[in-house]
Amino acid sequence: MIGAADRVRLVAFLRFDLQSVVPHYQQLEDGLLAAMRQGVLAPGEHLPSEREMAQALGISRMTVRRAFTDLEARGELTSQVGKGWYVSAAKVEQQLYQLTGFSTDMRTLGHAVQSEVLDFYRVGADEQEAQVMRLVVGAPIYVLRRRRVLDGEPIGLEHARIAEQICPGLERFDFGADSLYRVMRQEYGLTLAWALQQIEASRADWSEAVLLAIEEKAPVLRSTRTVYTPENVVVEYSSGIYRGDRYKYRVRLEGATYAGGVV
Repeated sequence: MIGAADRVRLVAFLRFDLQSVVPHYQQLEDGLLAAMRQGVLAPGEHLPSEREMAQALGISRMTVRRAFTDLEARGELTSQVGKGWYVSAAKVEQQLYQLTGFSTDMRTLGHAVQSEVLDFYRVGADEQEAQVMRLVVGAPIYVLRRRRVLDGEPIGLEHARIAEQICPGLERFDFGADSLYRVMRQEYGLTLAWALQQIEASRADWSEAVLLAIEEKAPVLRSTRTVYTPENVVVEYSSGIYRGDRYKYRVRLEGATYAGGVV
């Protein structure tokens, strides 16, 4: 927990102005974010209680709570029942300008990665799966659900669907130890040429929260990905949910071009 001297240092850093036209909750949010970015508050650090922060700044406890909950929704703070508020742990970053898997990306960044297989079975494609994967309804597909663990901490859940006609006999592989993309490329000779991926902010439901060791309704990132061969055959249709306090994406954007140059 943050000590008395550190509380004084934090309050001084916030430079709170009760006379400012900027709303008090916004000043507190901006000040806490600056403290995190400049190392005044470290990842995982226990913040002063709402009451202590309100008294130190001369504002209401409800104002402090609003600032804290806003930052929680952005993944910057986490709360623990009966323990208070904490600065979120440093986020891991996955790049989105190459078609690679989670394990490859994280190991490249120096993290220890584990994949825990939750389910792996064959089933007939439902209407949505058949439409996305360009199959007939009821065509056999493999369903692979895994929990991703990074440096010993659960960070994401992934749900992949692969058509049996694309990867027959897929059940012989151990995807707790092996990479799905490696198997596709090296064992089945598939070229993973491109993908469409969508990402949106959301909140964890009860079952997801249990598996990810977070609070129910904690902020998460949800993604869907459809992977294609050069011939536009769908080789994977997947969805994922990742902890908002521990995960972020990096996207590379190129300048749009027109006849006179770059926009």
